[in-house]
Amino acid sequence: MNKFILLFLFFFITIHLQAQGLQITSTCENDSLCVPANECEATNQTFSISATTDCSTNNIIEYNFFIDWNDDGVIDSLGSASNFTADFPIGNHRVKFTAFDFCGGEENCEFVFEVMDCVAPVIETTGTLFTIIMPSSGQIEIFPEPFISTNTFDNCTNYENLNITISTYYNSPDTSIFITCSDLPCDGIIPLTIWVEDEFGNQDSINLEANIVDPNSSCSTSPTSYGIFFNTKNYYQEEMENVEYLHNGILYNPIINYNLPCGPAVGPENDTVYANYNVMPLNGVTTFDLVLISKHILGIEVFNNPYKLIAADVNNTGTITGLDLVIIRSLILHIIDEYPDGQSWVFDPAFHVVNFNDNTDYEFIGIKLGDVNGTANPNDFQNNQIESRYFEGTLNLFAKNKSFKAGETITITTFSNNFKHIAGGQFTIDFDPSALEFQKIKGNNSIKLSEDNFGKTNLENGFILCSWNTSTSQNLKQDEEFFEITFTAKMLSLIHI
Repeated sequence: MNKFILLFLFFFITIHLQAQGLQITSTCENDSLCVPANECEATNQTFSISATTDCSTNNIIEYNFFIDWNDDGVIDSLGSASNFTADFPIGNHRVKFTAFDFCGGEENCEFVFEVMDCVAPVIETTGTLFTIIMPSSGQIEIFPEPFISTNTFDNCTNYENLNITISTYYNSPDTSIFITCSDLPCDGIIPLTIWVEDEFGNQDSINLEANIVDPNSSCSTSPTSYGIFFNTKNYYQEEMENVEYLHNGILYNPIINYNLPCGPAVGPENDTVYANYNVMPLNGVTTFDLVLISKHILGIEVFNNPYKLIAADVNNTGTITGLDLVIIRSLILHIIDEYPDGQSWVFDPAFHVVNFNDNTDYEFIGIKLGDVNGTANPNDFQNNQIESRYFEGTLNLFAKNKSFKAGETITITTFSNNFKHIAGGQFTIDFDPSALEFQKIKGNNSIKLSEDNFGKTNLENGFILCSWNTSTSQNLKQDEEFFEITFTAKMLSLIHI
């Protein structure tokens, strides 16, 4: 019988499970620091880290830190702690932390940062207005140093290392500026700006004035004056006397006098001048203009004058449409007070590019918006007397007289005995608002007279405006109503038309 020897080998294996190991839980960020206003280094800066471990042998974590001032690869200071406080001069720096646990875990964390000077120098001056003598040569070089005090300081840059420059209205900052007779204004006052910059590019400035005195009469003391005359007419060649001319934001009428600095100087070239005349938008604008514009739009009587095309395009779209008619009628009916662009007159050309040295006179042509038959008065706009260039007739209107009492509703129907071959017209209906309260108005649809042709913005003052036109002449029989208007009576009275 064979004997079998069974050999059982037992292996004992110890497994150390470390699910997460050593982990740094704080954030190591790269950042920049600005030194305080009165310091030139970042003092008392604290750095720290924290970590966790699941090491079963020992949960103690040890820390080391290393400081590399100027980030040059050389460790300048080290220690064993999870935090420390130190001073850092201006420049780039690196701080490294290392964390160890008893299971062999090791983690590193680095801070890389820059300490900067963000503070501008503080400028102190010896005054605000300085008197400087112009030499007989008519030219002087001015340096900035005499204008500022040696008490001017910077937190990191010594005074002698500050970059001090000077500028005025005609040059960029430099170590000095030259002033000649041609630079002098008539009062001799030159504005100056002193600039102080530290070694790190921080800059501040201060504004001063220099009074340039000329005891030797080296420079002229009279301004150089240039004058240009502007003339404007409407397209009927009538003079427009009250037009203003806009140059550099200033309105002139009608001559622009341009004063230059004292001394040998020349006037500006290629300057832009605009004409301006925005008064009385309704000057010359009537329903007859609507008749003429309607005929142009429909091709019945097309405008052959380019200025009439400009006058009819009141919304400045480059085309003449029904919207222009709506805008003009709204102006006539006092629904609006001005055209969309706020202009009353426009000009050809829109502006002149002038040379103040050539003594040339310039002319504009004025075009009154909305006035296509040229009835606008180019000058006496307050009197508003219109020279008629078309036939005006009288339309007879009549209605039955009516008496009424308070609270009663009254409808008045109007007729005409001479409404023949009429293409348009405008009139005003007056009533006593203390006796009557307006309710509605209705026009004759057969001649395309509707409520839209009546302006009712002045009911409280007792009048209603009417502007009506069609592209063809219209007729009404004597028994055909023209329009009817309805009121509510406020008192006992009598309507008489």
